[in-house]
Amino acid sequence: MKENFCDLETTVVVTRPVDVTTKHTTTAPSLLSCSSLCCGLIASSFTYTVSTSTCECHNETATSLTEDPSKGSGIYYGYKENGIQTSKDGGYLRHHVTPERQDCQELFEEGFLTDGVYTIRPSGGDTTDVWCDMEQGGWTVISRRQDGSENFNRGWDKYVEGFGNRTGEYWLGLESIHLLTLFNTSVRVYVETFGDVSPTSMNAIYSKFVVNDASTNYRLEIDGFTGDCGDSMAYHNGMQFSTFDNDNDLHAGNCAVENPGGYWHNICHSANPNGLYLGGVTDLYGDGMSWYECWGHNYSPKIYIYKIKRN
Repeated sequence: MKENFCDLETTVVVTRPVDVTTKHTTTAPSLLSCSSLCCGLIASSFTYTVSTSTCECHNETATSLTEDPSKGSGIYYGYKENGIQTSKDGGYLRHHVTPERQDCQELFEEGFLTDGVYTIRPSGGDTTDVWCDMEQGGWTVISRRQDGSENFNRGWDKYVEGFGNRTGEYWLGLESIHLLTLFNTSVRVYVETFGDVSPTSMNAIYSKFVVNDASTNYRLEIDGFTGDCGDSMAYHNGMQFSTFDNDNDLHAGNCAVENPGGYWHNICHSANPNGLYLGGVTDLYGDGMSWYECWGHNYSPKIYIYKIKRN
């Protein structure tokens, strides 16, 4: 999903910028139609007033955005500057550099050093938004769990397409992950507990991470482990992806039904970032997020992140 000036779907209410020159004023039935109109006019920014359906396209970009804490002004704003289209959402800036780069690493190498949501275009694929971990060197986050706000017990189509909130919990999508791993790629896994068990966190890096195409049911190839709490991914090497409505595991039943959440199940899992968010110690054996080599199957951690980068 693109969230930027030329394809705006979310933003915040802001006060109208005053340091701009109006290029074109008209009426528009919606925020999206206003942003699309101004994009077509190659404007630098726009404002849309809900109460009067007034759309203003501007020649210049305001130097700052001031949020309206009352959310009552009904005025929305988006802008484009130096080839980067940006909207503000929940305190995070969303960056769309055109033409789109293939991953966060390419953006990092061009000097984008701030963590946030960026629009990328994986080689041979469509544009998609991702969270870029720039402080650590340009890693592309493909999966993140942090508060249980997102339902990961989804069907096949959703796991292929991707779901969730890029500033919170999300799964990027199997097709995008496949395209991002066409090159020599590493994956870094970070898991953090609620501080009530030892160790309180773990890190693992695999120097080989490949997700094959749809004809293989996105079969996983993973190898080259280094880490501080045991290798829980080796058990999943060579496995096809399974969901509750598309069973490709080696189990007599369906792992994604018995332990809710899609994954590269074997019989069934030793690592599972997509299980239920159970908040620590649990009696639901194997149902929660897990990294077996650290905490077994009766502990569901707090944070679970997968991020990838070309070698």
